[in-house]
Amino acid sequence: MPELPEVEIVCREMRQALLTQTIQKVEVRERRLRFLIPPAFEKNLEHLTISSLQRRAKYILVGFQGTSDTLVIHLGMSGRISLLSSAESTLCHKHEHVIFTFTSGKEMRFFDPRRFGSMVLMTTPTSLFHKIGPEPLSEDFSVITLKDSLLNKKSSIKSALLNQHIIAGLGNIYVSEALHKAQIHPERLAKDLNLYECDALVSAIKKILQRAIAAGGSTLRDHQRTNGEAGSFQKQFAVYNQEGKNCPNCQESVIERILQANRSTYFCKKCQH
Repeated sequence: MPELPEVEIVCREMRQALLTQTIQKVEVRERRLRFLIPPAFEKNLEHLTISSLQRRAKYILVGFQGTSDTLVIHLGMSGRISLLSSAESTLCHKHEHVIFTFTSGKEMRFFDPRRFGSMVLMTTPTSLFHKIGPEPLSEDFSVITLKDSLLNKKSSIKSALLNQHIIAGLGNIYVSEALHKAQIHPERLAKDLNLYECDALVSAIKKILQRAIAAGGSTLRDHQRTNGEAGSFQKQFAVYNQEGKNCPNCQESVIERILQANRSTYFCKKCQH
């Protein structure tokens, strides 16, 4: 599933290409996404001009001039956005379920083989986010806010960081990488982290996410940028999917894999405690 860096990259590229663009036509080729696309979807979007594009957690929010309606996009497990110029327009792939054509000739296509993604036109999308935690790259995410969020949490720190109510947008990849950088064992109880460890973890999360965004995200299977290029942060993984390899930090222990809540966790038992 795309995590914060991958969604941020897509959102930035959409903003650069589509801000002030007017939708000429919307073609829905498959309505059965995570949420069924209603019959009025196309009509409600045609002739609207994009005025804003921003990310919240793993969602992309598209705002329009003259209306409070917002198009809320979630990429699900395998979704991706393709942006094409009029000269690049090609025959549609069978998994390209929604196609936006703009008056400039540009196209935006939503591709999703597994159909866990969604496109929903909402009047008040803020209702989606009132329980979602702070953005990790914002000033709202600090050592104090993290420490307060972990008080009395009896789950592991790995599980706590995956909880979108505590922090927005993190998934398995970047939690594993951040815990390794902060030298914190993923099975530690969240409530037991001291202020110093929380400070190290906040710093690690911010640095890992910034590096991942700079590298275009991580492409393991599905993620592509809007021009079809892959991200490259997977080449910088210290622990994720590195089972059996030497730890790049200590160069002594090998990376191990365990299951937590049926999800793989990668760590170095020498560096992380």
